[in-house]
Order: sequence, then C-alpha cells, then structure tokens
Amino acid sequence: MTIAEYKLRMKAARLKKLDEDNFIHRQAWLVAQAQGYDKKGKPIFKTFKEFFDFQKNENIILGIDEEENLKQEILKDENFVNMLIQSNTTEEGG
Repeated sequence: MTIAEYKLRMKAARLKKLDEDNFIHRQAWLVAQAQGYDKKGKPIFKTFKEFFDFQKNENIILGIDEEENLKQEILKDENFVNMLIQSNTTEEGG
C-alpha cells in the first residue's frame, strides 16, 4: 500500500466514523427533542444542526475551507443570486 492509498483509506475511515457519529447524534437528538426543554418550556436545541453540524465536520475531514463552503452556499441561494444579477444589470443600464 502506498502512502497515498493509506491517506485515502484513513480519510474513508474518518468519514465512516462521521456517519456513525451522525447516527448516534440523531438518536440523541430524538431523545433531546422528547426531553430537552429549558425552564421556560422551549427546546434547548431548535435545529439538529445546532446540536450536531454534520457539514462542518465533513468539511474538516475533507479539508474544505469554511469560506469556500460559505461561497457555495450563497451561490445555491437563487433569490440572492437573482438579486445580484438584477443589481448588476440595473447599475450597467443606469
């Protein structure tokens, strides 16, 4: 096995572990949703992502930069992209 193959296998092992962690956290999330309320009766965690950020952990394992990930998320937002396009065409025609 080459060093490159070893690194790839280690990355795959970390991703498999992340999937297992995700499963465990999802189970805990269901329990937390059933039992986890503050003194005012509101859930402690409002979203699963607040409880366990799978994407963030996956990005760390894959070596993806958070800033690059944010750019990709912004580009996925069609409303935002449409506003940018509209803004740029208005400025050019203005």
